[in-house]
Amino acid sequence: MLALGEKANLRRLRPADLVPFQTYRADPDVARYQGWTAMDDAEACNFLAVMQQIDLPKIGGWCQIGIADAVSDILIGDVGVHIAQDQSEAELGITMARAAQGKSQGFEAVGLIVDWVFAQSRAAKINAITDERNTGAQALLIRLGWPFVTTLGPDVEIVGRTEHVFEYARPNGP
Repeated sequence: MLALGEKANLRRLRPADLVPFQTYRADPDVARYQGWTAMDDAEACNFLAVMQQIDLPKIGGWCQIGIADAVSDILIGDVGVHIAQDQSEAELGITMARAAQGKSQGFEAVGLIVDWVFAQSRAAKINAITDERNTGAQALLIRLGWPFVTTLGPDVEIVGRTEHVFEYARPNGP
């Protein structure tokens, strides 16, 4: 386990997570605001196996970390983490199964990943970029105390639509 919470734990993804991983990522209501594309089962199983073995944290690249129910250990979501090569900042993106939304598991998971990133790197801040239509993610970040920083227009090469940027600075500096 990477981090333990009362409602959610952070852990490595693993091939045994294939069914819940594919289930929530195939849900159009979950995928609507995400920047990733769906994978077939073979691709997803390979991806999960790679994420199980990858060095964490992955400095200069993205990694996905599983969010599991604290009681059952069933995968309920994942969080993508990118720590800049110079470790000055990080970015995260969270995906939660629809059934897990609204139960404070995502709230707890973001708090856990923030603590983990700050403990594992020299990042002075963490950014979260959300689709402007994803009011649920925006409300979660605001509830966690992340201030809104800026808006990126559809001309910015993210996913071709307007995005809102939230930023959380390391408490007490780097």
